[in-house]
Amino acid sequence: MRQPRSSQLWSLGLGLLLACAVPAVSLQWFSASSAMNVEQKALVDRWSTAQVVYLGETHDSKADHKAQLDILKQLYRRQSQVAIAMEMFQRPYQDALDRYLAGEITEAQLQKDTEYYQRWGFDWEFYAPILR
Repeated sequence: MRQPRSSQLWSLGLGLLLACAVPAVSLQWFSASSAMNVEQKALVDRWSTAQVVYLGETHDSKADHKAQLDILKQLYRRQSQVAIAMEMFQRPYQDALDRYLAGEITEAQLQKDTEYYQRWGFDWEFYAPILR
């Protein structure tokens, strides 16, 4: 019997949770097109075997959001079964996220259906690349 989609997300081996926090590790990240230094590669290698990775950011920092996306891309290359939780999307809005990810609604409709600007309000373009 196939599990409901929501329980499938929790059963994945690697869950990534994006949360507000001061990063525990300060690191300098390079774009995906440039080489990572050995320390960064070691961090991603270690994180890729974890069941849960929390990535924090300063909500209005473009650089922090770019670093998050770069880390997610590196982790995804190592383990493609990933669940991403984003604190600005509360549980009642999972259906809207599922519809967006299935290509059934636009980003504009997702923002409306999840009350993004009323509940969160930070620049959509900081978070949208993760969803895309």
